[in-house]
Amino acid sequence: MRKGILVVLLFISSLSVFSQSKFEMGLTTEASWIMKNELTMSGHVGEKDSWGTGLGLYAALPVWWRFSLSSGVGLRYAQMQKGTAIYTTSGDSERSVLSGYDFTQYDRYYTVVPLNLNFRVAKSVMLSGGIEYCKMLDKGLKSDSEYNWATGIGSHIYKLKWNIKYLYGFNEHQVSEYYTETDGSQQTLKLYRYRTSRVQLNLSYPLWSK
Repeated sequence: MRKGILVVLLFISSLSVFSQSKFEMGLTTEASWIMKNELTMSGHVGEKDSWGTGLGLYAALPVWWRFSLSSGVGLRYAQMQKGTAIYTTSGDSERSVLSGYDFTQYDRYYTVVPLNLNFRVAKSVMLSGGIEYCKMLDKGLKSDSEYNWATGIGSHIYKLKWNIKYLYGFNEHQVSEYYTETDGSQQTLKLYRYRTSRVQLNLSYPLWSK
């Protein structure tokens, strides 16, 4: 009987060693490399790699053994560049050929709510996977709510934690702009279509733990 109790106590103590020991809250920031294939327009449309950044609050909670849950809320900026094809005539044939693109930059602002399940592989290595909900903030634009898959690997330097993630959207989204004609009628202009595809570096620092 005593041996059984001792084994149980040793098992519980081993779980507490491997699990995250405290509930914590803090600040998080991100920097993203937005791949050019995030733009999903068909036809002769120019593409460019872009960038993004963000800032928010997070909370992390141990759940069992080496597993923990993390969530939070943040603000995100993501750039988008779309190129309109430029055609020029070639010699005396008057044949039009594609000679380049005239790029337009679009600025996207979101509120973001992530939910991640984290698994500690070793003392300083963490795997993570989850989803995030994003909502575009610009009232002049129309776009459906966005859901993204998120997978990553991370570690820490003292209290500063870092995580490299790959984000991929559930679906393609169309962004449209509302504008008013001189006669007062409301019109919609289709700007671009995209599906999230980016590599993101997250940094987080705890401000409070218990």
